[in-house]
Amino acid sequence: KLNCDDSAKENLGWYEIGGLFRDDRGFWFGGFSTSVGVSTILIAELWSIRLDIPFAIQPGYTNLIVESNSLAIVELINSGVLTNHLLSALVSNCITLRYGKKSIYT
Repeated sequence: KLNCDDSAKENLGWYEIGGLFRDDRGFWFGGFSTSVGVSTILIAELWSIRLDIPFAIQPGYTNLIVESNSLAIVELINSGVLTNHLLSALVSNCITLRYGKKSIYT
């Protein structure tokens, strides 16, 4: 299970992102935080998921639950976006990274 989040004072500001990883028994097995610089809420949340997925998909794990507090991001990843969408590269990358894994975005 991956919990990801971002933090900033306002919509267009300096963002910090991070992720927390737990196994199927709820035990913590990793996490990270970093800065993505000046961004928007949606872009920061997408970067959080994008950077978290490679750490969350470990050998032997076949299912991944990604929790986000952004319904807009969950809908973008679950539905996909057109190639001319502003966030298409990040969304497509999140979708591609989970390839071969059963992923649930909530």
